[in-house]
Amino acid sequence: MATITLENGAKILTYTAPPANLDPLTASADDLARYGFPPRPGDPHLLARFQSHYTRIKNRYHYIEPTFRVDTTKTTHTNKGSRAAGTETYDNWSGGVVYAPSGQSFKWIQGEWVAPNVYPPTQNQWYYCANWIGLDGDGSGDVCQAGMICAAYQSGTTITRTIYPWHEWFPQGWVEITNLSISPGDLISMMICTPSGAGSTSATIYFSNVTSGASMTYTITAPSGTKLAGNSAEWVAETPIVNGALTSMPDYGEIFFSNCEAYLVNNTVVNGGTGNNINLVQNSKTLSTGALITPTIILCQYTGAKP
Repeated sequence: MATITLENGAKILTYTAPPANLDPLTASADDLARYGFPPRPGDPHLLARFQSHYTRIKNRYHYIEPTFRVDTTKTTHTNKGSRAAGTETYDNWSGGVVYAPSGQSFKWIQGEWVAPNVYPPTQNQWYYCANWIGLDGDGSGDVCQAGMICAAYQSGTTITRTIYPWHEWFPQGWVEITNLSISPGDLISMMICTPSGAGSTSATIYFSNVTSGASMTYTITAPSGTKLAGNSAEWVAETPIVNGALTSMPDYGEIFFSNCEAYLVNNTVVNGGTGNNINLVQNSKTLSTGALITPTIILCQYTGAKP
């Protein structure tokens, strides 16, 4: 293990690559923790999920020790808009959100989705779609989130695209993972775990490109003076802030978030598709919608101008 201090003061704990013969399905609890694997769940439902993931990725699995870059030009922000039971409307988020019951808080969240191929609706302008899972941000002043950014720019007939994973514990700032390759069409699996839900000041991020087998784990710390509220869990397609301005959404088609589950401190699972859906509206135009398809599937769909 090694602790890295980034130029913005954020501290990140990285893990040692596991031995080639280590099998997470049979490894000891100590080895799972030492090499950055999630703890093997005792709950039968969660154990089946754990076994399914590592069985599926077993023959492709390879650990990458992450490297990072602070990007001061980008950030997200907490939800800003109208919040009502059933459907919420915001200028930056679309997707789905669940809320912790009174007296409870969320301590982890998981989800899977396919990286979209994005298209700019107009020429000579960058468009950005941040797709992520996270805790807090809908009714709190912080967001602990991780996912990927998909951006596109068109000049003439040439389209330039960029896609990479990132995390942010807002308001600390955006951190890019620089050495994990993602291509449109790759299946991404993510989990964010905190030690104890509300009051936590650290979170461990588990990131797997299921298509390639590339995987990484690292633990981040909260910004100074910030603690997890644990009041909400969300699966989101967002327009981030770049150079101080809220961006607009590219045509990403559809994003299906699956295995949408969040875990309360009382060890109860809350399905993401049982909460509220979120629609993204800018200048009275709906650019992206969220739909609750099943208890564990949330659909984000682009509804803006076509390229």
